[in-house]
Amino acid sequence: MAENTPYQQQVKQDLKNMDHRLNEMEEKMTSIDTKLTQVVDAILGNSLTKTGGFVNDIDELKKK
Repeated sequence: MAENTPYQQQVKQDLKNMDHRLNEMEEKMTSIDTKLTQVVDAILGNSLTKTGGFVNDIDELKKK
């Protein structure tokens, strides 16, 4: 098979670099997703925000 031209070699290297960056971005997105899930779980599990919790008491007082 013929030797790759400099252009083909550059394109091949660029594709490898892009693939590497894509993998890094996927790892970062997974990390962010995990952190956001933890935050949402903490908020939903917080007694201040649960149905019937402190926030609900304040809302009930506002209605009166």
